[in-house]
Amino acid sequence: MYVRVFEKLYKLDGIFLEGYFNNLKYILSYLDKIGVEKNAFYIEYLASYEKVLIFYYLTSYNTSEEFKSIVKKYGIINDLVNHPSYFTDSPSVDEFRKELEVF
Repeated sequence: MYVRVFEKLYKLDGIFLEGYFNNLKYILSYLDKIGVEKNAFYIEYLASYEKVLIFYYLTSYNTSEEFKSIVKKYGIINDLVNHPSYFTDSPSVDEFRKELEVF
């Protein structure tokens, strides 16, 4: 399911998504290296829909282990459990928690 959603988005706006994720990976990696606090402004600044996009990206694309670990370490997508309506399939809280455990 998530793979198809992301593939549709990528076919439409792949050039923008690739640039977005490359920059996001670089910024998060840099912030992690300099030891930014877990609740730093930079991380909290991400919009909910950006976090959903990150979730789809992580579940459907070959992402680096470094990026996955940073997303997990800072809990970037953890609060999405409270917003199932943001997803195309509106997963239950239990379903979403299971998906998060993969990371």
